[in-house]
Amino acid sequence: PEKLIEDAEYVADYFFESISIRDYVGAYTLLGSDMQSSRSYSDFREDYIHFINLDYSDLSSTITEDDDVKSTVTVTAETKPPEKDETKKETITYELKIGHENDQLKILNINKSK
Repeated sequence: PEKLIEDAEYVADYFFESISIRDYVGAYTLLGSDMQSSRSYSDFREDYIHFINLDYSDLSSTITEDDDVKSTVTVTAETKPPEKDETKKETITYELKIGHENDQLKILNINKSK
């Protein structure tokens, strides 16, 4: 269980690190096939492209009843929508469900709340 949590937290860290360096393809490849089939790459990219600066912290994980890992991350993002000249800072809490798919850890679900 400890190794599973460690590996899942690595996936979560890699996901947000990819977003912060604008490697949206790398982040998208971490999503499970159900998430990729229900959300196109361009829609996924549109969710994160307005982030100018992204800091994340408070990564904590637990194993769920179905042997997946639920990782909770607090993200502070400075955003600038294209139609506006001003930036705003917001704090978002992400819950990632990370589990095995084809013997690899993938992000199976993402929930966010402000």
